[in-house]
Amino acid sequence: MTLAEIDADAMTPRFLIPVLLAFLCGMLGCQSPQPVHLLKYNDPHVFKSDAYAKCGQHYTIIEQGSDYALVECLRPYSD
Repeated sequence: MTLAEIDADAMTPRFLIPVLLAFLCGMLGCQSPQPVHLLKYNDPHVFKSDAYAKCGQHYTIIEQGSDYALVECLRPYSD
């Protein structure tokens, strides 16, 4: 076998398919969902400080009950 034949065999689709699958799985794994937190909602001031401590200023309330709130952290705004 010559060097050219070895290089041609190494770049067959059988070799490229696992490499591409590993790359795609790695890219999909990096896109995690936004964190969600369950916070007590007895006092609005305490709730706002807890939400800010968990998420910074970028959060939204998903669900609110009489004594709890489900908060999702959002990505920061792009400037």
